[in-house]
Amino acid sequence: KMAGGTDGNLISYDTNGDVAAVATGDSGQILTSNGAGAAPTFQAAAGGGAWTLLATTNASNVASIAFTELDSSAYDTYMVVIENVTPAGFEVFLTMRTSTDGGSTYDNSGYRWNCQENHDGASSYNSGSTSDSEFQLHGTTEAGDAAEETFSSTIIISRPQDTTNTTFIANSVWLDKNGVCYAGRAGGVRVSAADVDAIQFLWTSGNFTTTGSLKLLGLTNAV
Repeated sequence: KMAGGTDGNLISYDTNGDVAAVATGDSGQILTSNGAGAAPTFQAAAGGGAWTLLATTNASNVASIAFTELDSSAYDTYMVVIENVTPAGFEVFLTMRTSTDGGSTYDNSGYRWNCQENHDGASSYNSGSTSDSEFQLHGTTEAGDAAEETFSSTIIISRPQDTTNTTFIANSVWLDKNGVCYAGRAGGVRVSAADVDAIQFLWTSGNFTTTGSLKLLGLTNAV
């Protein structure tokens, strides 16, 4: 028969081969092997490598949508997921700008970008700028404004907290005014050695409609 013990403890054996208890860990810890001849222990899970949803904004009739939840103490890299948004204006491009003062202002100069696009008829296009007022997610073919002509994209922002030129990579798909399906890959740089702590999305003209949403995720810092 075995004597009663503490709720949450695990039964193991000590170096003498006698029954021993592994003490209960803290909430969220994981059981970790310490190798042969040593009892396992509860330890904090290794950090780094996990995406965390930081914010979600449903599109509405506004000129821009911003995220100010960038936290350099917890996250190294960020991903923005744009889901089926539509411009209120006709034949416009979706763009992004950055801030170094927590979103009080957004820089409107000093962006370099390049975009490669293909459509369902197999044609391809290249576009770019060496000095622009924003980073364009698509550069040759505009998004349509019909209800079914949505724009979606996934954007990776690498270590914006570093005082270097912040880089962006975007993979997008959208329909133009004629209902033609386009897919594009864009890359860009904010040519300023500054700590980016907020980002803003806006069309080159007009507002968002009430279609779709934008999500911000953070990749946790490595231990």
